[in-house]
Amino acid sequence: MKTFKECVDDSVNRLVEVRKRTHDLATKRKEHVCSEAVCAPRNERFYLAHGFIALPIVCDGVFLCRFGSIHVCTPATCTRYMENTQGVCPISGVSYGQVYSTAYNKEDTRTWYQKPQTNTVEESDARRIVRVKRSRTVLMQSGSLFADPLSASSEESAPREEEPPLEEEKKKKIGRARTRTRQQLEPKIKYVIEQLLFSHARTEYNDEVTQKHAEAHKKQQERYLLNCKKHGQFPNLIDLHTISNYYNNLPLPMLNIEMDNIMLDHYINVISQVWAIVAKYADDNSTKVSVEAVSLGTLYTLRQGLAYNGIQLIPKDPFMCQRGVLPIINDVVRFGFTKKTVTCGEKLIDAAYNRAMAKNVSKDEIMINFSIMQQQNNEADYMIPLNSAGKKVYY
Repeated sequence: MKTFKECVDDSVNRLVEVRKRTHDLATKRKEHVCSEAVCAPRNERFYLAHGFIALPIVCDGVFLCRFGSIHVCTPATCTRYMENTQGVCPISGVSYGQVYSTAYNKEDTRTWYQKPQTNTVEESDARRIVRVKRSRTVLMQSGSLFADPLSASSEESAPREEEPPLEEEKKKKIGRARTRTRQQLEPKIKYVIEQLLFSHARTEYNDEVTQKHAEAHKKQQERYLLNCKKHGQFPNLIDLHTISNYYNNLPLPMLNIEMDNIMLDHYINVISQVWAIVAKYADDNSTKVSVEAVSLGTLYTLRQGLAYNGIQLIPKDPFMCQRGVLPIINDVVRFGFTKKTVTCGEKLIDAAYNRAMAKNVSKDEIMINFSIMQQQNNEADYMIPLNSAGKKVYY
């Protein structure tokens, strides 16, 4: 009579043979976690049901995946089924029944049963414990805090002021954040615009990419010269010139934009208008509405605009559409921001406009028109038109 190990070996050989015959066994091993979707582990019963092998079955609990990994799934050898309460092995799909487990440890007090707190008031001769909100315990005696409880009656206890609920405090905080004036918003909006469009980080990024292009250019030339030497040929100056032209004409990630106060004021005005709409129509309980997120989301939304049912609510900005004006989202970390903040801002703007349109708000109230936008300052009003190429035309 065969031992269990011999049965497992015979079953593995049988599975290898049938997988090779059906061209379902990879020639190279692959590091992976076995599952039905990744490598399709199979046992003899599967191939018997499909007519690839005949009876008898040597060992029903041996599973072989297409990358050659073996799993012996029996109650004595498999422990994977204990990873879930259903008692199902994630590799073979064999069910061993529901598993009950506990993290109790008599040496660890964190796993001990905790008696639930009740609202009953327990009094003693020394003090009275009063349970209040936020799981705080306040010692309250008659007259004043920490007074002698035996010297006064319980009817003379000092009244406790009711604290405002957390939800009310949260709503007040959100309300204060969304009702800020433009003078309060402008410094943060200005900082975001200056960091993305006019900061020294743009030059540093270009210098870094230029250095990488120079190193790649040098390596390509050395590779070409070595190849010519290997074949006993003289280098061709035209080939060398072509290599140099390729690397010298590679585009830089950032355009060189000079500081422009009129452009700065223009985008401050655009972001301020979008902020007013987001603050008014965003979810009342959302704490993610921040000036930084809305500012970044607005600048990146201007690249493609925002339309609702064919109505262009935020027009497409030709200047922002140019390559190298804004960094790609994955590179905003170079400018002191995060990709998550940009995507959060774009989602806030989209959600606010959807809520506004769902409430049948007039499109003129939420539409941004900056093709010729009036901007006010302390001296006079002036206009900032942009032509189709994104260039500013001043009056």
